[in-house]
Amino acid sequence: MENGRTMAAFIETPGGYYAIAYSVCMALFILIHPQRRSLKRVIPVLAIGSIFLYLFMSRTGHLPVGYFVPLMLIDVATLLLEFHLCVQTDWKGAVFWTIRAFMLGEFNAALEWLLLSYGVVYAGAQKNPVYIGLICGATTAGVVAATGLGEHHLMKKQPDMTFTGTEVLGELLIGLLLYAISNISFIAKSSPFAARYAQEILMLRMYIDGAAVVILCFYTIVLYQSKAEVENRTLRTMLDLQYQNYKTSRDSVDLINRKYHDLKNQIAVLRTLSDSEKTSVSLDRLEGEIHQYEAMNRTGNEALDIILTSKGLICQNHHITLTVVADGSAIRFMDIMDISSLFGNALDNAIEAVRQISDYPERLIRLTVARQKNFVHILCENRYVGEITFRNALPVSTKGDDRFHGFGVKSILSVAAKYGGTAATKAQDGYFHLDILIPIPETKD
Repeated sequence: MENGRTMAAFIETPGGYYAIAYSVCMALFILIHPQRRSLKRVIPVLAIGSIFLYLFMSRTGHLPVGYFVPLMLIDVATLLLEFHLCVQTDWKGAVFWTIRAFMLGEFNAALEWLLLSYGVVYAGAQKNPVYIGLICGATTAGVVAATGLGEHHLMKKQPDMTFTGTEVLGELLIGLLLYAISNISFIAKSSPFAARYAQEILMLRMYIDGAAVVILCFYTIVLYQSKAEVENRTLRTMLDLQYQNYKTSRDSVDLINRKYHDLKNQIAVLRTLSDSEKTSVSLDRLEGEIHQYEAMNRTGNEALDIILTSKGLICQNHHITLTVVADGSAIRFMDIMDISSLFGNALDNAIEAVRQISDYPERLIRLTVARQKNFVHILCENRYVGEITFRNALPVSTKGDDRFHGFGVKSILSVAAKYGGTAATKAQDGYFHLDILIPIPETKD
């Protein structure tokens, strides 16, 4: 009974403990987030937010229970603002990760206070700064290390997490329900759902907060897996679509090539039948245009030739100058479906970008495919207008749906990775650059 009365002295956790726990956990989620802003901006925001939260929660902890909800809303709003200022994401993403950080802070503070009270009451420890520092430091270090490693591993797999309103609402409801259950013994002591003894109250809060952390973590993992499956299906669909386009183009190009050879023969016949200088000049010009077609679409790789021919016709229809210098033999090791996906997506994206340019002479696309030692280097460059925003090295879509942005580039990255290569994008000097480097596999003699 004596221990029970002594535990009652620990029933109210000082607000400062929660403020520190919230701040540390929020800093963790911000610092490991792939879309974090520069440290020059993050550190001052975290410092100011932490100081405000500590002073605010320390000085309002004695207020009556009736103030509990509005005070907690201010605490959460502070954390939400910190995240929004420190990470390049929308408000839905900020709300999602703030809930995760808040519940982790709840668990961290509840576990700290339970261990402190247990050590003083049952182990005879002295409640002094050294003991408090050891318990709080060890607890926070363990929670942060375990969470940080797990979250960092997950974010590497899915760095570009965007959330729908329904997904955020689902997480919010989970968090609210579990938070209410963990605190019901404090804010509704006379209800039939509240615990009666101090040790039970502290342990129940810690258990529920821990369960909330685990449930929200698995909720996030499920969202990761769901989005990854959607992305993989989308990439496979794009691969199939580009291949279907390739097969359709192949039939059209076969017809064009037959007409091309017929035209060459007809020009040769016309030369023998006409002695007119004017006719000869016209035939020279026509033959020159045919040679341009032959040079651009005879790369040494049939699949690449077909793609270049079909995309070249699109470029002609839209007054786009497509310049190609390609050694098609350098990509003979690649599967036809991968060639059609890589070059089809690259040129489709370039064509879409330059079509936004009103000045026809500025509608320029350059494609280079060349061997560089034991690698094949593919460079696709195109002019563009406006600003290009990059997120995780991918250009953000201008089509209004960030959830499915950049799938053309993602498909290209996927093909490059399949062959052990890399792909990078950048915007420089008015040109968008897609730079791909793929190792050429060694062939057995």
